[in-house]
Amino acid sequence: TQGTVDAYSPKVIRSAMGVHFALPVVELTWDEITKLFPKNKGNMYFWATVVSGGASILELESKYPIALVVGGEADGVSREALERSDVNVTIPMHGNTESLNAGVAGSIALYEIMRKSARN
Repeated sequence: TQGTVDAYSPKVIRSAMGVHFALPVVELTWDEITKLFPKNKGNMYFWATVVSGGASILELESKYPIALVVGGEADGVSREALERSDVNVTIPMHGNTESLNAGVAGSIALYEIMRKSARN
């Protein structure tokens, strides 16, 4: 979406290790996303990661397919993403840990989604 990282920047290409060539990468506005995937229609479920106050990703049952929205470390997900989100999810943290960086949070969330889908 507008205002996010360029999917084809050199750092993104390197960090994705070539997945750009195996998966479709589509750039859309939030208006286009909402038109393609209207909220509460069941054709795509959007989960937005939030630092606190969301449903525990460990306890949620997954409905598929899921689009996971991970925000930047400084500002989190955008207002538009939160408005479109079907579920705001939080990764439970223990001890004095305040937050995770976006890459780690996204990886944990994707793993948990994949783990739940393997059970179904």
